[in-house]
Amino acid sequence: MYKLLCVCSLLLLTVAGGSARGQEADSTGCCVGWVGDANGSGGEWPTISDISVIIDFLFISGNPDVIPCIAEADVNQSGGCEPEWSDITISDVALLILCSMLWIHQPEECYPHCLVCGPEQ
Repeated sequence: MYKLLCVCSLLLLTVAGGSARGQEADSTGCCVGWVGDANGSGGEWPTISDISVIIDFLFISGNPDVIPCIAEADVNQSGGCEPEWSDITISDVALLILCSMLWIHQPEECYPHCLVCGPEQ
C-alpha cells in the first residue's frame, strides 16, 4: 500500500509541473562522495529529507535556495559535471525513492559518485 501511495503521489506531482527559476546553480566542487545530499545535511546516504527538498523545489515553492548544491540534487547526473536547474527533474526524485526508500539495491550500488569536472571536459 505504501509503495502505491508513493507512485500515486509522484504522478500527481508530475502533472502539477515545475520549473527552474533561473538562478545561478552552484555545481563547482560542492558535491562530495555520493550524489543525493540535496538538503546539504552531510549524511552519508540520502534520506526522505533530501527527497522532500527536491519535491519542494520542483513542485511547491520553486525556490532553488532550498538546494545548496545542484550537483547533489541532480541524482541521475543528467546534467553531467556542470548541471543546471533544469537538470533537476522527477527522475531524480524517482531514483532517490528507489534507492532510499524501496531498497532495490544496496546504497553503494545505487547512487553514483559525484562527477568531477576537469579542464578536458
